Amino acid sequence: MLASVFLFAVISTVTCVPAAPGTGPTPTESFPFHTSLDTNGNYLLYWKFNATHITFETHVRTKGYVGFGFSTNGKMYPADVVIGWVKDGVTHFKDRHAVGHYLPVVDASQDWILLHGEENSFGTVLKMVRKFDTCDQDDMKITNDTIRTIWSYHNDDPADDNSIFYHGSTNRGSKSLMLTSYQSKKPTMPNDVITMDFLNDNFEPIVQKGHESLVHHVLLYKCPQVDLSQIGFEYVCSGGTKGRGVNPCGNIWIAWATGGESFYFPDEVGMPLGEPGDNDVLILETHYNNPGRRSDFIDSSGMRITYTPTLRPHDAGLLTAGMMVHPFQIIPPQIKDFRSTAFCTADCLRKGLSKFHSGVEVFAVLQHAHLLGRGIRTRLYRNGKELEPLAYDEHYDFDYQEYRFLNNRRTLQSGDSIVVECKYDSTGRVNKTIVSYGYDYVPRPKVEYQEPSSCPKNKQPTQQTLSVSHALDPNASPKPTEAFPYMEQLDHDGKYILFWKFNSTHITFEVHVRTHGYVGFGLSPNGNMFPADVVIGWVKNGQAYFKDRHTTAYSSPLIDSSQDWFLLHAEENDFGTVLKMVRKLDTCDHHDLKITFEPVLQKGNEGIVHHIVVYKCPNIDRQYVGVTYHCQSPPHHSLHPCSIFYLAWAAGGEVFNFPKDVGLPFADPKDPSMFIIETHYNNPAKQSGYVDNSGLRLYLTPTLQKHEAGILTSGLSVNKYHIVPPYEQAFISSGFCTEDCLNKGGLGTSEEMCLSFIYYYPAMIVDTCQVTPMYDDIPIPHNKVLPMARTYNWTDPQHREDFREYLANTKYHAKSSVCLFAVISIVTCVPTTQGTSPTPTENFPFHTSLDTNGNYMLYWKFNATHITFETHVRTKGYVGFGFSTNGKMYPADIVIGWVKDGVTHFKDRHSVGHSLPVVDASQDWFLLHGEENSFGTVLKMVRKFDTCDQNDMKITNDTIRTIWSYHTNDPADDISIPYHGPTNRGSKSLMLTSYQAKKPSMPNDVITMDFLNDNFEPIVQKGHESLVHHVLLYKCPEVDLSQIGFEYVCGAKGRVDRCGNIWIAWATGGESFYFPDEVGMPLGEPGDNDVLILETHYNNPGRRSDFIDSSGMRITYTPTLRPHDAGLLTAGMMVNSWQIIPPQIKDFRSSAFCTAGCLSKGLSKFHSGVEVFAVLQHAHLLGSGIRTRLYRNGKELEPLAYDEHYDFDYQEYRFLNNRRSLQSGDSIVVECKYDSTGRVNVTRSKYHFKGGLSTRDEMCLSFLYYYPRMDVEMCESLPIYDNINGDYRKVAQILDSMDFHNKTVVNMYLDKLNSSRYTALCRGRNLRPNESHGNHYVPHPNILYKEPSSCPKTKQQTQQTMGVNDTLDPNALPKPTEVFPYTEQLDHDGKYILFWKFNSTHITFEVHVRTHGYVGFGLSPNGNMFPADVVIGWVKNGQAYFKDRHTTAYSSPLIDSSQDWFLLHAKENDFGTVLKMVRKLDTCDHHDLKITDSTIRIIFSYHPDDPQSETGLPYHGNTRRGAHSLMLLNRLEEFPLPSDVITQEFLNDDFHLPPVDTYYHCKVYDMHTLGKKHHLVRFEPVLQKGNEGIVHHIVVYKCANIDRKYVGVTYHCQRPPHDSLHPCSIFYLAWAVGGEVFNFPRDVGLPFADPKDPSMFIIETHYNNPAKTPGYVDNSGLRLYLTPTLQKHEAGILTSGLSVNKYHIVPPYEQTFISSGFCMEDCLNKGLSSMPDGVKVFAVLQHAHLLARGITTRLIRKGVEQEPLAEDPHYDFNFQDFRHIRNNRTIKSGDTIVVECTYDSTKKTAPTYGGLGTSEEMCLSFIYYYPSMIVDTCQVTPIYDDIPIPHNQVLPMSRTYNWTDPQHREDFREYLANTKYHAKCAGMFMSPQVTYETVQIPTSRYHYLPPKSQCDGY
Repeated sequence: MLASVFLFAVISTVTCVPAAPGTGPTPTESFPFHTSLDTNGNYLLYWKFNATHITFETHVRTKGYVGFGFSTNGKMYPADVVIGWVKDGVTHFKDRHAVGHYLPVVDASQDWILLHGEENSFGTVLKMVRKFDTCDQDDMKITNDTIRTIWSYHNDDPADDNSIFYHGSTNRGSKSLMLTSYQSKKPTMPNDVITMDFLNDNFEPIVQKGHESLVHHVLLYKCPQVDLSQIGFEYVCSGGTKGRGVNPCGNIWIAWATGGESFYFPDEVGMPLGEPGDNDVLILETHYNNPGRRSDFIDSSGMRITYTPTLRPHDAGLLTAGMMVHPFQIIPPQIKDFRSTAFCTADCLRKGLSKFHSGVEVFAVLQHAHLLGRGIRTRLYRNGKELEPLAYDEHYDFDYQEYRFLNNRRTLQSGDSIVVECKYDSTGRVNKTIVSYGYDYVPRPKVEYQEPSSCPKNKQPTQQTLSVSHALDPNASPKPTEAFPYMEQLDHDGKYILFWKFNSTHITFEVHVRTHGYVGFGLSPNGNMFPADVVIGWVKNGQAYFKDRHTTAYSSPLIDSSQDWFLLHAEENDFGTVLKMVRKLDTCDHHDLKITFEPVLQKGNEGIVHHIVVYKCPNIDRQYVGVTYHCQSPPHHSLHPCSIFYLAWAAGGEVFNFPKDVGLPFADPKDPSMFIIETHYNNPAKQSGYVDNSGLRLYLTPTLQKHEAGILTSGLSVNKYHIVPPYEQAFISSGFCTEDCLNKGGLGTSEEMCLSFIYYYPAMIVDTCQVTPMYDDIPIPHNKVLPMARTYNWTDPQHREDFREYLANTKYHAKSSVCLFAVISIVTCVPTTQGTSPTPTENFPFHTSLDTNGNYMLYWKFNATHITFETHVRTKGYVGFGFSTNGKMYPADIVIGWVKDGVTHFKDRHSVGHSLPVVDASQDWFLLHGEENSFGTVLKMVRKFDTCDQNDMKITNDTIRTIWSYHTNDPADDISIPYHGPTNRGSKSLMLTSYQAKKPSMPNDVITMDFLNDNFEPIVQKGHESLVHHVLLYKCPEVDLSQIGFEYVCGAKGRVDRCGNIWIAWATGGESFYFPDEVGMPLGEPGDNDVLILETHYNNPGRRSDFIDSSGMRITYTPTLRPHDAGLLTAGMMVNSWQIIPPQIKDFRSSAFCTAGCLSKGLSKFHSGVEVFAVLQHAHLLGSGIRTRLYRNGKELEPLAYDEHYDFDYQEYRFLNNRRSLQSGDSIVVECKYDSTGRVNVTRSKYHFKGGLSTRDEMCLSFLYYYPRMDVEMCESLPIYDNINGDYRKVAQILDSMDFHNKTVVNMYLDKLNSSRYTALCRGRNLRPNESHGNHYVPHPNILYKEPSSCPKTKQQTQQTMGVNDTLDPNALPKPTEVFPYTEQLDHDGKYILFWKFNSTHITFEVHVRTHGYVGFGLSPNGNMFPADVVIGWVKNGQAYFKDRHTTAYSSPLIDSSQDWFLLHAKENDFGTVLKMVRKLDTCDHHDLKITDSTIRIIFSYHPDDPQSETGLPYHGNTRRGAHSLMLLNRLEEFPLPSDVITQEFLNDDFHLPPVDTYYHCKVYDMHTLGKKHHLVRFEPVLQKGNEGIVHHIVVYKCANIDRKYVGVTYHCQRPPHDSLHPCSIFYLAWAVGGEVFNFPRDVGLPFADPKDPSMFIIETHYNNPAKTPGYVDNSGLRLYLTPTLQKHEAGILTSGLSVNKYHIVPPYEQTFISSGFCMEDCLNKGLSSMPDGVKVFAVLQHAHLLARGITTRLIRKGVEQEPLAEDPHYDFNFQDFRHIRNNRTIKSGDTIVVECTYDSTKKTAPTYGGLGTSEEMCLSFIYYYPSMIVDTCQVTPIYDDIPIPHNQVLPMSRTYNWTDPQHREDFREYLANTKYHAKCAGMFMSPQVTYETVQIPTSRYHYLPPKSQCDGY
C-alpha cells in the first residue's frame, strides 16, 4: 500500500517543436501561452489576454503570406480571418472573412490591429490584437469555450491585396484551443516528487507515438473491495464481470480525453492518494476509437501521475455530473440542434457541502461528449437564479477535450444545483443514437443568466463601444485597467495622470483625465505644441472617437495618413475620461516621433535647480567641512571643484539605481578624500527670495557588492574655447577620450557644455578624460582666437562653414587625471561590428580603402573599354563617388546613390560649385547592383573609360583623384540631398588601370632584409607617413667599409657620397612592389662588392624638432633565381640648380631626355630589345603632370607612361598591362608640367624654383623597371643655355640676375630654354667608360603620337558611338570581343551566335548576328515571343541604339520604364552586327525574367533593315526568329581527358523507323571483351544528321541474367524476344533531347565492363515521330570515353521518382497539377548505412514528357527540407540536359528524396497516364553521385487507398470521372495527397535485389526557404 501522498499532476502527451539550428522562433515578448498549430512546427502561435483584448503572435516558416483566424466548424469557411505578409520591409495586413472556396473578403470594419510584422531567419512574424467581442458580424466572438483556430500560409507574397494565391492542401489546417482557459507554464516541482505510470502492459511510453488518433480518453477509477489477485490483468471493460469479477466503479479519480495536455493542480491543492485505511485499487480504463477496425495496433498508452509526500493545504476532489451513461439517453437522427439535459440535484450537493459553510472552490472543468456533440454548458443555479455558467463551450470539438481552468474560481454552496446541457447535431445519422435511479425533474431557474455584452444595439463600424458616466466625482481617484509599472502626474493639479509600460517594440499608454470632453496626448521634440506627434480622443454616447494626428502650427492638429496609434480601451467614469492606446516605439512614419529609452528637490524650487555634481577631492583641510561658497570664488584654492566627478544629476533626472551586485565605493578609510557638492541654479528671471534645501539623497550599505563601480567624465573641457556659432540649426561639437588615456585606465546656463558621465564597473584609475580644441589651423596666434570669435562675421554662411572646417581639422589638448597632457589629432571612428566586414559581390582584382578608418571600401576591375566599381560604405544613407582633376569636390564627375525601402536610387552627376551636384543630361554610369547589408550600403556600377560626355572625366592610365562622400541619412528625393559635412568626405589618388593586383605567392625560401634608420623596428613609422617623402636605395661600388652603419646628411663633407646607381626607389603614396613571377632584381652576384646606401628624404615644412624616425626599406629575396634579371633605368632631368621654373605660370613645361646613342650602348646585345613592366614618374610640389615619351625611327609611339593629374602625395609605380619594348635606336623624353601660380617671389637661393633635393626644389625623373638587365643605369640630361653665353660660369650669373616677375624676361627665358642644347649623361658601371657626356638638342619626332578616341565629332547624348561596316562577308566568322567560356548557335543556319559569361550577380551576353539591321534577343518563360523580357538594338551611321523592352502581345515590344540591360559594346563588321550587354541575374523588375540555374528559353529575332525610330520596328517575319532552351548558369568547362582514353560507341545500325508516333528501340551489347575494368569519364550523343528532331532520349541499362546469344539483337523494347530482354530497372546512362557532352568530375569515373560483373547493356532509344513520317533510317547512339586507369572515386546513378505505370494519373483541365514520387529513408539507408559521410551528388537529369512545366528534386533531412538537388520551373521537353552541381551536395543516411513534377493539362479533356509513350507521362530524376552504393532504383506508385472503391476499379473510375467539375478535381488532389504508395527499392547487389513496402508520402516539418533576394528589401 502507498503511504499518504498527494497527487497533483496528470501528464499525457507533450508536443515538442524541434527548431532548426539557429532558426528557432523568437517571440517579441514573453507570452504566457503558446502552441504549434501544425504537426511539423512550421506554424507557432503565441498569445496573451486581459479583460477586454487578446493579443496573438504567429511565427510561420515562410517568406510568403500568412493566414490566421477562427471558424465555427474548423473549416476554411465561414470564418473570421486575417491575412498578412511582409514585402520590401513593409507589412501588409487586412481583417477579412471567408464565405466560400475563394479569396476571403476584406471586412468593412477593420477590428484586428497589427502591432508588428517582420521577416527573420525563421520566417514571417505577425503580431496583432483584437477585442474578444468586436461587435462585427463578420468577426467571431472569442469566449471561454473551444475555439477552432484555422491557419494557412504560402511560400510567395501576393502581388497585391486582391491577388492572393491558393495556399494548397498541405499549407493549411485547423486546431481547437481554449484560448482563455489555457493552463500556463509548468509550475516548479518539489524536490521530493515521484512519478508512477499506469500503462497497458509491457510497454513504456505514455501515449504511443502514432496512436494519438486511436486513444480517445483515459480514466483512472479508484475502487474499493477489489480482489487483489486481479491486479495486473487486462480485459475488455464491458465484459469485466465474466471471469474477472472486476468492474470499474463509479468513482472516477482522474479523467483525460483526446486533445488534452498535461494537467497541473494549483500550488495549494493536491489529489489525495494513500490515506490511512485507503485500500482502494486503481483501475485504468482506456477508450479506443478505431473506426477502421484495424487489427495491427499494439498500444502502450496510459497515465502518468506525479505525486509528493509533502502534503498541500487542500485536498482536491473530482465531481462527475451530467447524464448517466445509459441506453435511455436517446438522440434522434436528422436534427441540427438537439439538446439533452442532465443535472446534479441540490439535495445531492447538500450532502457533500453540509460541512463546508463557505462552500468549495471549483478551479477546473472538463466537459465531455462524443461525435455528435456540438456544444456543452455546465449551468449553476442558486436560490432560483441562474448564475454565470461554470463552463460553456459553444464549439465543442470531439478531438479536443481539455480542462478549462477558471481564471476566477467559482464557489459551490449548499443548496446549489448543477445542470449539464449538451447540444448535438445528428443530421449525419439516419438511425437514432442510444447511449447505452430516484427520479426528479430538470430544475428550472426563475431568473435565467443573461450574458453581458459590450456591443451597442447600433454599432458604427469606425468607432468602439465603451462604458459611459456623466458625472465627475471630485473625490474619485484614477483606477488603471491593469497594473502598470510606471506612472506620472503630468500636471500640477493631479487632473492628468499617465500610466505606461513598454517592451522592445511597443509602448502602451493609459491616461486618466478629469474631464468628460476630449483628451489630447502626444510627444514633442522640444516641448512645444508643434511640431508634435499627437492623438486626440473622446467618448460620446458610449462611443469612442480616436485619431492619430500631427501638428504643424497653431491650428487644429492634422489627421495622419498612417494611423499608427491604436486605441485599446476608452471609457468615461467618475474620475473623468480614460484612453488606453498602444503604438510602436518607431512607427517609421515621419509624422510620428520615435520613442527611445532614457534627488531631493525642495518643493517649488524644481525650476531653478539645474544640476548637482558631487566631486571627490583630495588634499582638503578638514577645517573647511561645512563651509559654503560660490564655486568660482572659493575661500581657498584647494576648494575649487576638482576634476574627479563622483555623482552627477541634472534637471529631469529621477532616482538612479545601480545594477545588482554593483556599488560605488563611499567613505573608504584608506581614501582621505572629501566631497564637494556643487549645485547649479538657473534663475534667468533673476527672482529674489528663493531659499533652497535641495540636494541628493544617497542610499548606502555596509555590505560590499560584487563589483565596484567607477565614473568616467569625457567630452569637452568646460572653458571658453568651446565655441558654438550663432545662426546654426545643427552645429556639432565633439569631445573625446583618447585611446592612450583609456589604455592607462563656462559654467553659466547661457554658456555651453558637452560632457558625458559614464558609470561602469569594475573601477579603473582613469576618472577624467576631456579635450579642448586648439584651433591651430586658424592662421592667427592662439591667444587671438577668442577675440576673433567675438568680432567674426557669423552672419555670413561661408564664414560659418569655414569655422566648421577649422574645427574639423584642429588638434586638441587632451586632459586626463592619470595621463600627461598631449597634443593629438581628432579621429572620427565608426566602430566595426563583429562580422560586418564588406563582402564584394564578386572576386575583384583590385581594392583599397578610400578613407583611413575602413568606412569606405572601393573594389574595381576593368577591360579594354569599361571599368566596373563597387563601393561598400558604412552608412545606411546616401553614397557619393567620383573623380576630380584636383582632388576637390568641384569641378568633378560624380555619382550619388542610396537604397531606400529596398529600391536603389542612382544618378550620374557633375559638380560646378559648393552646391548640389547637377544631374547629367547623358547618364553614362550604369548601376549594376545596390543593396543595404550589415556593413552598410553597396553600389556596383560600370562606365566607359571615355564616355564622350563633357561632364564626365576620361579615365586614363595616369593618376586619378577619386573623391568620395557619404551621409547617415537617405535624401527625401533627388533634389534634396543633405550636405555630407567636412568629415564624411575625402579624396584619394589612385592609378586605377595600373594598379598591381594581389600579392603573388612567395617561394618557400624567401628571406627579408630591413634597411632602417638605426635603433628602431618598423618600416614606415606610424604617424610619420607625411614626414617621409621618398626612400632610395643606392648600390655603390668602392665604398670604404668602415663607413657601414654611419648615418649622416646626404652630401655632407667627409662622408660617403651616394653614387648615381639607384637600385630601388619608393615615394610617398607608394605601396608594396612585387616583381613579375619570371623576373627578379639581382643581388649578391659573384664579384659584387657593392655597398647599399639608404637615402631618406624627409619633408618637414613645420621644421619640427621632436621627430625620431625608424622608417626605411624592406626587401624580400630568394636564392632561387628567376629566368630574368631586372634592371632599373633612371631617365629625365639631372638634379641640378639649372632646372628653373619661373613663378606665376600655370602650365610650364620642362623636358629632358635619354639619347638614342646612350640606349644603344645598353641594347646592342639585345636584338629583341628589353621589356619595360613598371614606371615610377617623379616630381615635387609644383608638378602637375608627367609624360615619359618614346621615339622610334622619327615617330613618336604611345607614351611609356603619362600622368595628366600628377599628385605629389601619391607616387606609385604604374604597372604596364601591355609590356613595352625598348629597342636599339630608341630615345626617351621625360616631359614635366608645372603649376607655379602659387609662387610669388624668386628667392636667389638655388633651392627655390630650381632643381634640387628639397621638397620645394623640383625634379623631373622617370624610373623604368625592365628586363633583361642591360649595362645602362642612368640616362639624363640638363639644359646648358649655351645660347645665352658660351661660358657656363657666366650663364649661372645671368640666370641668377633674371627678373622673373617681368613677363618680357620670362618670355626670353622660355625662348632660350626651348632652343638650348643639353648636356647628356650616360652612366653604367659595366659601360666603358662608366660615364660619358655629350651635348644634344632635345629630340623631336617627325610624326607625333595621336591618342585614339572612340568619340564621334558630334555625340548624341542618348546614343553610343560604335564601329560601322556596310557589307556582309559570307565567309566571315564571328570574332568575340573577349574569350567567353560559353557559346551556342541559336539557329540552324549559323546566323545567330551567342557568347556568354556570368558571376554570382551578373551575366554578360554577346550576340553576333548575320545582319546589318536590328537584332532582338530575350528570355521567355515558355519559349513564346510573349510574354518575354527582350532587348532590341542596332547600329546606324556609327551610332548604337539599344533599349530594354518587354512583350505583351503580337505587337512591337514596349520599352521598360526601368532600363536594366546595359549595352557594353556594339558594332557592325563583315559578319554582321555585334551587341554586347550585361544585366543582373535578378533585376527586381517585374518586366524582366529572373535568370537562375534552371532551363531558360532564349528567344531571338533579327531583320535586314534598321528601324526608322525606336517605336517603328518592322516585323521580323517567321523565318528570322526562334527559341532555344539553355541552362545558362549550369555549365562546366571541359578538362583534358586521360592520355590512355579509348572510345566505345553504342549505335543503332541502320535502324528503319516505322511510321508511328512513338517507338522504343532496343539493342543488346556485351562489353566484357575489353578484358578488364574501365572507368567511363565522358559520354556524348551521336546524332545522325537530319534525325535530331526524332531522337528524343537514349537510356543505357545494365542488366543481369541475359543470355549472350542475344548480343547484337535489336527489337521493340516493349515486345522483347525473351523476358530477360525487358529493360531492367538499373539505369546506367541517360541522355535526352537538348543534352550535350557530359563530363564526369575530375577523379570520378563510372565502372564499365568489370569482369566480376556478368551484366550486359541494353541501349534503349526513344523515337518521337508525331507526324508518322516514313523512311527514317537511323544510326544515332552514344559515344563513351573509357580509361583503364581507374579514377579515385567510383560513381553511381540513382533513379528516383514515380514508377512508370498507369497509376500515375494527371487529370485534365489543370494548369498546375503536381505529381510526386519519392525515395524513402528506409531504402536509402540500405545503401548508405555503411557510409557515415554519405555520398556526393554532382549531376542530376530530370525527366518528364509533354505536359511537364516544372520539375524539382527535393531533399529532406530529419524532417527539414534542404535546398533542392535540382529545380527547373521552366522545364522544356525538347531540352533535357544534366544540371551540374558545382558544390557537390551530400545525401546521408536518414535522408528522403522527393521528385515533384508540375504539369499543365489545360488542353487535355481526358486523364493522361504514366507510360513510355511521348503522349504519356513520366516523373523521374537520374542522380549521379559518388562513391557508389548498392541501391540503384528507388521509386513509388500511388495506390489510392483513400478512394472508397476497390483498387482494381481506380483506373476504370478515372476514365469515367467527371473531370470537368473543379470540385471533383480538388477531391482527386485530396485523394492523391492522402494516399499511401507502393515503394520499390532495387539494386543489383542488394539481397534480395528488389524489396517492396507500403508507405506514406514524406513531409517536412520545415519547408526550404531560398535565400532572401535583394528584391525582398532589407
